[in-house]
Amino acid sequence: MNCAPVIIPTLNRVDHLRRLINSLRISPLSKYTDIFIGLDYPPDRKYEDGYNAICDYLSEDFKEFKSFNVIKRSINWG
Repeated sequence: MNCAPVIIPTLNRVDHLRRLINSLRISPLSKYTDIFIGLDYPPDRKYEDGYNAICDYLSEDFKEFKSFNVIKRSINWG
C-alpha cells in the first residue's frame, strides 16, 4: 500500500508538533506513510527555545512510519 507523504513545516510550536505526530503515529496507515518535517531556522532569538525543543523532540525514534525525514534549515527562509 502507498500513502501520500505528509509534509509538515514548523519552527517554534513544539506542543502542536507533538500532538500532530502523536495523532499520525496511532493511525493504522502510519507504517505506509513517509513524513517530511521542514524545520525553519529562527528569525529572532525569541524563537530559539522553541526551535531547540523541536530539535530535541525530532531526535527521538519515529519507527512507526515508513520513513521520517527532517529538513533542517541553517538560515531562516521565512
